Amino acid sequence: MEVVASVDDLRVVILDLDEGQQIPWHHHSEITDHFICMAGPMTISMRDPDHVVRLEAGDSWTVAPKRPHEVTGENGRACKFAIVQGVGVYDYVPDDSPLSKEMSNER
Repeated sequence: MEVVASVDDLRVVILDLDEGQQIPWHHHSEITDHFICMAGPMTISMRDPDHVVRLEAGDSWTVAPKRPHEVTGENGRACKFAIVQGVGVYDYVPDDSPLSKEMSNER
């Protein structure tokens, strides 16, 4: 993970997910995640309501605060993306499912 910018209520990071890696199910209490796909395709799966979005390089998507989501490369492949996270205090709240807890411990 490369932190491009970070101030009190906003941060910008670039993430590379290798083949088979994912960001497990989680949500943020205050911040909105603004995803920008740099190399993909990638998928963002969301709950409440259930929805899956596929992003190609140059595409973007926003996930609102408190909405559970996970991020993967499509079909387990590698992907690269930027996330603008804000405005608010950053936190990472893992989903309470056993699989998500197991995957969070592996990160």
